[in-house]
Amino acid sequence: MGKILGRPKGAKNKTRILDPYKEEIIRLLGIGVSQSSVLKIINAKLEKPISMTALRYFIMRELDLF
Repeated sequence: MGKILGRPKGAKNKTRILDPYKEEIIRLLGIGVSQSSVLKIINAKLEKPISMTALRYFIMRELDLF
């Protein structure tokens, strides 16, 4: 059959694009800023903007806030 290509199932990246902004995201959500506003604030600081889905996934998986 051949060799299986790609990343192994279940393997995570060592760093994520939102890791440097983790504390800021926690602070903004803590003071009641909406997720869409957090997305706009963070996207302004990134070279390549992320989607709302990516932000929500980060919040659910990394921050365990919701």
